[in-house]
Amino acid sequence: MTYNVELTDKPDKRGIHHVMIRLHAKGQKPARIQTSIEIEARHWNTKKTWGKWIRSSHPHAGEVNNAIIATYNKVKKSVEEYLAFDPFLTPKQGKARYEASAITLLRAHMSAAHQFVDLSGVTKATRNRQWAAFLRWAGEDLAIEQITPQLVEDYKNKLLADGKAPLTINTYMANLRVLYERVQKARNIPKADILAKSPFLDWEKLPPTQMPKGRLPAAAIAKLLATPFDLGSRRVRSRTFRNYPDWARWCWLACHLQAGMRIGDLIRSRYEWYEVNAEGQPVRLRYQMQKNGKWISIPVSKQLQAHLGLIWKAGSRPETYLLPFLDNQATYARYRSYEQMRSMPPTEFKQLKSRLDSITCQLNLSLKQVAIDFNLQLPGGASFTNHTARHSFADKVRLAIKNGKTDAKGRAVTNFDAKELLGHTDMKTTEMYFGEMDQEWLDSAMDAITGDD
Repeated sequence: MTYNVELTDKPDKRGIHHVMIRLHAKGQKPARIQTSIEIEARHWNTKKTWGKWIRSSHPHAGEVNNAIIATYNKVKKSVEEYLAFDPFLTPKQGKARYEASAITLLRAHMSAAHQFVDLSGVTKATRNRQWAAFLRWAGEDLAIEQITPQLVEDYKNKLLADGKAPLTINTYMANLRVLYERVQKARNIPKADILAKSPFLDWEKLPPTQMPKGRLPAAAIAKLLATPFDLGSRRVRSRTFRNYPDWARWCWLACHLQAGMRIGDLIRSRYEWYEVNAEGQPVRLRYQMQKNGKWISIPVSKQLQAHLGLIWKAGSRPETYLLPFLDNQATYARYRSYEQMRSMPPTEFKQLKSRLDSITCQLNLSLKQVAIDFNLQLPGGASFTNHTARHSFADKVRLAIKNGKTDAKGRAVTNFDAKELLGHTDMKTTEMYFGEMDQEWLDSAMDAITGDD
């Protein structure tokens, strides 16, 4: 039996080709085993030089070529083992036996679960992370047939024990269901059978737990703003040290003053997000939220301009990060727009997400110290986190609407204004947001009146 590396003759509906391992035996019809390795035809080296199937034009040519070699060796090793027991094995039989032995292993087909739809790099990375977490718990050699209703129930209980929120658990389970159904589809199992035998048939979504939306009153926010900041840094050997409580307070206020900007968007904000005046000072913020792609465009108030002025470096290159937490020279820094971020390769996305998560965690930990230093009390005992800056801004808008506040032209602030400022995709989200806040204040008022703790 001989083995060759080839490319599929025709692309899929996305215009992408799969790398194939071709089995050939003299006097027998050849067979081709499709791998999960995908590329565009323009990156394929038609000379098919060993180890250099992918042209250097591909940004990850070395990694992909190594993956092809690893897959080639795996196929060859398996088929040679089959031949040791059955010397008359045909290429077609070798292919069938290889695919039958591997298809049931869940870990071997996680990448194939993406082939039926065109997903962003962010979505793929999120699903892969959740699927990998499931396999670490269930076992790396878990077979598709071993996913039972009881296993699904046990995993739900495990996530609950880990302290995962109901909505998070629902997302994990929805993505596991996607994995199960797409692997079964890759095995050519009829759709009716997939649905009828699904271990998720009895799964019911967990009801969401209503958590208090932590936010600060105007007086507390004014106190945070009025206290001086130490935003300097010092270098000791190869490490940079910063006053993280002050940086955390600055970031919280920056999120609040910029219409409830999410902390992830703030950390990756760049100078090009701001229009500047003749003096090079920011006068308007315009950016696309990474969560849903909604555009936000707001004027920079004098208060915000003064706050940004604490770190603003006039004349900086447009692509430079505003904050000092991300590396401008890292490969992930090349991806600037919303569309580019969505199409980031998994390696760069993982690197960026890891850094964002690390910074966010550090800032949230530092906010605990800020809460102690400033004696901050949030409704319902909610924790003081970066996201409370968004809730605090939303509460400010809610009160402006309730009090009939008008703009310079005498136009009243409305729920529609709130929806656009907060970047919600629909009005229902905004109304639900405000409704929950109203109820929390009513509950708090009732407790005060009745004397209940």
